[in-house]
Amino acid sequence: MKQIHARGFSEGYSEIITAAILWGLAGIFAKKIIGMSVQNIIFYRVALAFLIILIILLISGNMDKIKLKDKKIYLVLFSILQVATMLTYFVSVLNASVSVAVLLLYTAPVYVTVFSPLLLKENPARKELMALALSIVGIIIIVDPTKLDFSYSVGIAAGILSGGSYALEILTSKYIGQSYTGYTQAFWSFAIAVLILLPVGIVPFGIV
Repeated sequence: MKQIHARGFSEGYSEIITAAILWGLAGIFAKKIIGMSVQNIIFYRVALAFLIILIILLISGNMDKIKLKDKKIYLVLFSILQVATMLTYFVSVLNASVSVAVLLLYTAPVYVTVFSPLLLKENPARKELMALALSIVGIIIIVDPTKLDFSYSVGIAAGILSGGSYALEILTSKYIGQSYTGYTQAFWSFAIAVLILLPVGIVPFGIV
C-alpha cells in the first residue's frame, strides 16, 4: 500500500515538473513566432492539441471513455478558464519575459491556498500558509523596478492574472475529477476552447 502511495506521489511530482517544462518551452516558442497575434497562437495551439487527442482516441478505440456525464457546466467553465490562463500567460510572455511569465503562472498554488477554503471547504495547513507568504515575497522580488514601463507592467499584471486563472482551473479540475478523468477533461476543454476562440482565432489582425 505504501509503495502504491509513494509511486502515485512521485508520479504527481513528475507530472508537475513536466507541465512546468512544457509551459516554459511554449513561452520560448511564442517569443520566436513573428506575425501572429496572441489569440492566433492560442487558437492553433488548442486546435492542434484537440486533433492529436482525437486521433489517439480513434486509433486506440477509446472514444467511449470521453462520454459526457454530469457537471457539464463545469467542463465549460474549465475550458473558459483554460483559455483565460493561456491568454494571460502569453500576454505576459510577450510583454515581460518567459522566466517572469512562468514564475507568475506558477504562483497558482498561492491562489489555490486562498480559494480552497471558500470553494472546496478545505482549510490550508500551516506549511501552506508559509508557502503563501514566501510566494508573495517572491512575486515582489521578481518585479524589476528598472523596467516598469507600460509594456512590462502589462506583462506583470497578465502574469499575476494567469496564476489566478490557473488556480481556478486547478480547483475546477479537482471538482469535476470525481466524474471525468484527466484525459476526458483535456479532450472536452480543448474542443470547447476551439469553439470559443474560432471567431477571433483565424482573423489576420491582432486583437490581443
